[in-house]
Amino acid sequence: MQHSLPLPPLLVSLIENGVWPNAESATSQNLAPLAPVELVARIAPDESGLFMHPPPFITLTTEVAANPEFWREFGALDEIEPDLALDIGDFGAGSDAAIVLDYRGESDEPRVLRLQWGESGNHWVVLAETFEVFAEVLSLVPIT
Repeated sequence: MQHSLPLPPLLVSLIENGVWPNAESATSQNLAPLAPVELVARIAPDESGLFMHPPPFITLTTEVAANPEFWREFGALDEIEPDLALDIGDFGAGSDAAIVLDYRGESDEPRVLRLQWGESGNHWVVLAETFEVFAEVLSLVPIT
């Protein structure tokens, strides 16, 4: 299902310039990640990898429809609006820790959230207030 959420301009630029993986290059991240582990640790200290999904991106609503049992049990769906969350990545094979663009705010640009797993339950936490900050921390673009 196609979404109508506008991608942040920087993400569009990263896609157009071949920095963000496409369908053909996505699996190469398993051998050559887009961001080194030490940079990932700046935003998610409990994670050791990063996998950015290639476009077209899908909403969490589509993810939930594909695997409803998992998302209802582990997805902390009461903390997020699945129609307004665009899945752009995770923390690698087996992590089940989605990274999404969260379009619920008033800002022109969505926040970047992650599903953080915990013993007392899973929760959506902010990785970055904007996609631009997320990309800068991961050195996908020069820090401005």
